[in-house]
Amino acid sequence: IKKATIWTANPVASREAAVANGATNNVGYTNFRNEEEKNMLESFLDLCNDNEFERADEVLERVLESQISRLNHYVGQYNHVLCLERNNGIPHADIEMNFSYEKYREVLKTVFNYYKTNRLPYYNFEIRTTNQDDAFLSCCQSRRGMWIDFQAKASISNNFFKVMTSLLKQYGYRKHWAKGMDNSDPRYIVDQFPDIAKF
Repeated sequence: IKKATIWTANPVASREAAVANGATNNVGYTNFRNEEEKNMLESFLDLCNDNEFERADEVLERVLESQISRLNHYVGQYNHVLCLERNNGIPHADIEMNFSYEKYREVLKTVFNYYKTNRLPYYNFEIRTTNQDDAFLSCCQSRRGMWIDFQAKASISNNFFKVMTSLLKQYGYRKHWAKGMDNSDPRYIVDQFPDIAKF
């Protein structure tokens, strides 16, 4: 549906101050989706499987509206603020690639051009950024990083991940060590980490 949700986290003086400023008070873990949203997304995936794409997109719009109304402005414990699928998750496979931040325009343009003629097999993909560091096996060693996490149902993930890794290999991605390594050429992965021998 060509929409993005952008998450930002800001420190506050106190939980009480945030609530006084209009934030919803989340006592426990902040769930990326509630049970109703999970049910809608499962319906979305079923409709996509039946090629009912117009109806599927209508369902996805309702999911987004629900999440925006629920997660628009809230306060929570620092390590429970940004969330994904701890609860109400939908089983899926994912693969996450890290690129030099300086290449973000080319990378994103390539991804969006691909989706002009190919439908996304899942309901979203995620983008995040991290600063550079000097750890031997870090994807951000010596460069600021932009990450893209692609997701798909396990039954179709293998072919989709092969397409995306082939499409984006030209930009010198580094793979998240815990996501989708079985869809990788080990020689290519090793070559992307200049200090791997030191490790």
